[in-house]
Amino acid sequence: MTEILLTKEFGSLRPASDEAFRVLGKIKTGVALVVDVKDPARRSTQQHNFWFTIVTLLYENQETYTVFDDYRADLLIHLGRKRTYPKKDGTVSEHAKSISWAKMTSEEFGRLVDDTLDYAVSTGHDREALEAETIQRAGKAA
Repeated sequence: MTEILLTKEFGSLRPASDEAFRVLGKIKTGVALVVDVKDPARRSTQQHNFWFTIVTLLYENQETYTVFDDYRADLLIHLGRKRTYPKKDGTVSEHAKSISWAKMTSEEFGRLVDDTLDYAVSTGHDREALEAETIQRAGKAA
């Protein structure tokens, strides 16, 4: 399935990018398409920003990792948001799962934030101070 961005203009949908124009150009006139309508503006960018602010603050206050994405991936693995794959030598390889912010419910987001803050406390951070700094930098989460 190909995902493209469309814009509603004058009662019809039009391609919102060159890529969308190319994709639609390959489809014959009159072909019916199945469309999953989502408004990207309604996706929880506020939740995304809030959680990434917490993770950024944690990253800035550690000395083990030099690459933010490595830290974030290991944090997700530590929080249990991972996939495991058996290797030929009998060991297990762990990989962080991707987070779908658009599909995440408020309850799931709350658990992710709580789990992240619990981890922060276990590594010596003050929960209230971290929450206050996060709200100051990112604003209140949805």
